[in-house]
Amino acid sequence: MDCREILATNLRSLMNESGITSQAKLATITGISQTQIGNILNQKKSASVITLEKLAKGLNCEPYLLLVPIKYLQNPGYIDFTPLMHCYLSLSETDQKAVWEMTHQLYEVTKGLYVPRIKI
Repeated sequence: MDCREILATNLRSLMNESGITSQAKLATITGISQTQIGNILNQKKSASVITLEKLAKGLNCEPYLLLVPIKYLQNPGYIDFTPLMHCYLSLSETDQKAVWEMTHQLYEVTKGLYVPRIKI
């Protein structure tokens, strides 16, 4: 499963969980165009870190949850970060830095003990 597929799957799941039934409604909530949301859901385009932040805020979750394969969330004892690292390394250097800063801030704020706010 590649990053675009993971993002599309998780985005659909989170929309469902949040009761968001249309791309138009998600566009209104997040300020992202309906076309861009459609392209992400149909795996035609990638999302920037800024877009991930807007989606996460609108869906009341942490941005990283949009990129984590469901199997990792369902089985926390299963630790194979290869796909996640592949996604991370495929980002531009600027986006990698932004992801690292968000992750580091999250770790610092929670003293390393973070529990996601929403289940995918």
